[in-house]
Amino acid sequence: MGYETHTIILIIVMEIEDTYLVKDYKLNSLLI
Repeated sequence: MGYETHTIILIIVMEIEDTYLVKDYKLNSLLI
């Protein structure tokens, strides 16, 4: 149970980081 919840949290964090990276990339493209 503990390992499963830990994995789910990791996946959620990775997805959040991906969305932020995409936003930063778009912002940088706009600035350039």
